[in-house]
Amino acid sequence: MKALLLLAPLYLIAHDCQIELDYSLPIHLECTGKHRLIYNEGQAKTDCRFSKKAELKEKNFGIVWGSESYPYQELTLIPLNESRVLINGAEYAGRFHCAYGKKIINDVNVDILLHNLMQKSDLNAYSTETLKALAIVLRTDLCYESKIFEAKEFGYEGTALLYQYPKITEAIVETKDLVMKLDDNLFPTTYCHDSAGTTASFSTLFKSHLTTPQGATLPEIPVHKWSKNFTKQDFAERLKVTNLKNLGFYKDKQSQKIYAVKVEDALGQRVLLVERFMQMLDLESNHFELSSNATSFSIVGKGSGLGVGLCLKTAETLSQKGQKAADILTACYPHIKIAVLDK
Repeated sequence: MKALLLLAPLYLIAHDCQIELDYSLPIHLECTGKHRLIYNEGQAKTDCRFSKKAELKEKNFGIVWGSESYPYQELTLIPLNESRVLINGAEYAGRFHCAYGKKIINDVNVDILLHNLMQKSDLNAYSTETLKALAIVLRTDLCYESKIFEAKEFGYEGTALLYQYPKITEAIVETKDLVMKLDDNLFPTTYCHDSAGTTASFSTLFKSHLTTPQGATLPEIPVHKWSKNFTKQDFAERLKVTNLKNLGFYKDKQSQKIYAVKVEDALGQRVLLVERFMQMLDLESNHFELSSNATSFSIVGKGSGLGVGLCLKTAETLSQKGQKAADILTACYPHIKIAVLDK
């Protein structure tokens, strides 16, 4: 049985995201009311007034939904009015494209994916203004990305659990269509929990040639400090090295954030991105100093996360002082403007 892969999108509207669903045919597909079916990139179209529930499967080198006798290479399902779509009992929003031998693509409004990213208990602890700022940050990044997202990348399993935290839903709704722009352009971005007072630019940290806002020096707030100690044997095993000879750290001078680590051992040299280095040693952030003696390594650091983009700890402090989401964002992102997405 073939897995379903990518299908070129049909009838994609502004601010939609495309999500590749983690399903293989056959599936049980249901539309609860009026819907439109488009076959083979618009060669045929049918408007259906009633609900339909049947198996979607591959047949004779095509796909069929239910009792259809003629298999199609491609099928697009567009729910109309208040109709809902269920796949194997799980409810989804938006339009669906499937093709023989390829995966189902779900086109949804960007805010559906935004709900999926933000509906988390740890984020629900933040204030409304911090959540509004975060919604704008993540919407900016999603709209900048012109790729097909994988459902498993986000844990996206439909819309049933997307609205469990009303405060987060409110923040997304109240910032609808708002994004950040630098020189009238969207840009990639992210967030961290505690930047330890400074952030690096996205392009510096990820060594890209993209134009992104420069890093920022943020208002002074209490900083989380941490430390880790390793025996030399444990350190070498975690880094998967033989006879470690030298470590070199590539650091952003302005923010003091480390973005890569050069590791030299008996087999030669290699460069690790700092995120991989942090994972291997279970470090809390990329703002740290390393020291050693004859038997061990010691790492002392501060902050939490990669120290780039929106700092949630700073955002929360500014929010408690009465600052609004726009003020928070301009503090973390120099020279940006808040704008409405182009229609």
